[in-house]
Amino acid sequence: MDLRLLAVARRFGGGELRMAALAAVAGVAAGYGAVGFRLAIDGVHFVFFGAGSAGVVEAAHALEWQRLLLAPTLGGLGVGLLIHFLMPG
Repeated sequence: MDLRLLAVARRFGGGELRMAALAAVAGVAAGYGAVGFRLAIDGVHFVFFGAGSAGVVEAAHALEWQRLLLAPTLGGLGVGLLIHFLMPG
């Protein structure tokens, strides 16, 4: 368990109820993060393919090969930059 979480639990009394409340808050935050991530993916699909994720396969068939190659290339570059600058080491 993360030591910071334990420190927060001790600060608020360390009881089981408080730990459950912290877990619920963490779960809600993770849920909103997952929804936000999914919306971001839909946004990227719309920008590159002109359709949401439901119609991306049909839209991809109509695109030229250069644009199909560009989408994952830029996505990989973006992830690489995020990892390099936000998680060094």
